[in-house]
Amino acid sequence: MRRKYLSLLISLSLLFSVAIFIIYGSNNTTATETQEIVKFAIFSDWHLRNTSRAEIPNLTTNVQIAQEFLNDAQNNSVDFIVVLGDFVDSQNDAATDWSNESEMIWRINKAKQVLEGNTTIPIYYVIGNHENKMPQTWNMTRIYNTINSSWYNDNDTWYYFDLKGYRFIVLNTCWSNTDGTIDTNDHQVPGEEIQWLSDLLNNSDMPVIVFMHCPLTGGDGTAYDSVQNASQVIDLLNNYPYFVAGFFGHSHHNDNWDRLLEQDDAYGNKYYHTPSPHEWMEDTTQHVWSIVEINPYNKTMIFRAGSGVTNPAGYQTEWFQIVDFLCSNYNLKPNILSCCGHLPGNNISIPAGTSLNLSFNWGNISNPVYYKIWVYSADNSFNYTVTINHSDFLAGDHIEYIWGSKGEPALPPGNYTIRVKCIYKIGVVT
Repeated sequence: MRRKYLSLLISLSLLFSVAIFIIYGSNNTTATETQEIVKFAIFSDWHLRNTSRAEIPNLTTNVQIAQEFLNDAQNNSVDFIVVLGDFVDSQNDAATDWSNESEMIWRINKAKQVLEGNTTIPIYYVIGNHENKMPQTWNMTRIYNTINSSWYNDNDTWYYFDLKGYRFIVLNTCWSNTDGTIDTNDHQVPGEEIQWLSDLLNNSDMPVIVFMHCPLTGGDGTAYDSVQNASQVIDLLNNYPYFVAGFFGHSHHNDNWDRLLEQDDAYGNKYYHTPSPHEWMEDTTQHVWSIVEINPYNKTMIFRAGSGVTNPAGYQTEWFQIVDFLCSNYNLKPNILSCCGHLPGNNISIPAGTSLNLSFNWGNISNPVYYKIWVYSADNSFNYTVTINHSDFLAGDHIEYIWGSKGEPALPPGNYTIRVKCIYKIGVVT
């Protein structure tokens, strides 16, 4: 499939200069260029344990619910399963009586036996706060290694995998260094993980889907749902031109969140919540999980409840999101016509602080809505995104935009990558 690269041209003036390197559509990734239909199932907050507690059933019922989920995943022919954290319960009968390490190991092994022993569908695990409830007391290496035999350290709990032209990123948003964390703002994303994510995004131009347990978007608004440095991660994902959506669990502890929900970040990016399978509007006969299908041929993503919810009780069970991935096979990248007269491919020198003037059309994109212009330096010390409306900078058959028109900072000295994305990412409720 012929790839349409972005052609970028940059103005120069005055004397003192900095080099700007232009990358056309690709950021040195070796990933596949073509997206296919992909489908996955999400199972969150299973809280497997031997005896019942509050809304959590006993082991026999818990296993039955998991089997319902696995059957539904199989019937939907999903490509993989995501276990979105808290797949085991770390609590004993009392509210702050936490399980010992041996009990946790038993529960993790039992959970994996139930899940992996009853399906051949690939399963990916996300760390929840219950798997990290006693980091000072438990041997976390042993906990991690029981979840995944290749995990030994914190940095094994964030990872990615590529499938059908998409990059799926698993984050640990529940890291804590405090035992028995409950109702405290102690969940965080380690600095090492943030740097890893930044490096990963800077070396990819694949559509990205992100899985996490504790929400970056605040969930029910309590301290227990917050992630201390969530804004740093949200900014990184927003600045990435091909971020599709995030998926999280955890918030089911609030009765208003015992259902599927959608929550936006400060930039309007979509994050979707899957609650515990044991509660749908406090009706324990309804077993909730989610099925997600991304279809690049009609540019849609559908997030919906699985077959365990047989009585929606008037609450929304399906979200429809239009997503333009700018797949190369659809030839949908905007065409940058000129940036002050330089030929594509040149390393252009401009004085520090000089405005970046972009002129581009929208190729064969139908009814463009708005554009995201992303400029970042090679060392990531400068990373800035501006979103502009199509109609605001329309100049006949193309867009004319001067960097700084919406208050963007001047470019400091350095080497830069520049991308332009036409955005169709508009949430549509059905």
